[in-house]
Amino acid sequence: MAFSRVASCRAHFFRWKLIHLSPLTRRHIRTGFFPDDHDFINPEDPLLSEPLNARWRNMDDPTLQNRVLERSNVGMGMLVINRASLDLPCVNELYKRLRNLEVNSLKRFVGLAAMEPGPFSIGLDPKELLLAAVYAQKRGKLSRFSKALLWNSQELAYLVADYRKPLVCHLGGVAQDAGA
Repeated sequence: MAFSRVASCRAHFFRWKLIHLSPLTRRHIRTGFFPDDHDFINPEDPLLSEPLNARWRNMDDPTLQNRVLERSNVGMGMLVINRASLDLPCVNELYKRLRNLEVNSLKRFVGLAAMEPGPFSIGLDPKELLLAAVYAQKRGKLSRFSKALLWNSQELAYLVADYRKPLVCHLGGVAQDAGA
């Protein structure tokens, strides 16, 4: 009984070996040995590569979805505008964060940048401005939302113009209209 079981296992092993170790089923990964070879793969590349969005990894929102991102450094406040155009929530958030950094006594200066690639800021959202113009043309007056958008954007412009600390802006792209 034991002999037949051993013979059966041995036969099964040889059958498995023929199927799985045959030259047709073996996989070979051939790479060049020297760095000049066209198919050379450097084994250190995956270990030393920079992760995606490494430049923005220390922001307050790890998902990088907020309209305005903030990075807190020693002595410096860094704000990053995460939109190409400024809508009302973005204007309000930017105003709030700039004001908080202005009164923070631990921050000596503030940096303002935009996510790259793309424009720094094209100003107020053209869709919201067009909506405000159409509404004003039909009704004869601006809506409360449009008034708030225009009022808050002017307050933001005044805050930037009258900022009490050095405000360093990195314009990595186009800045036009109210975004300049």
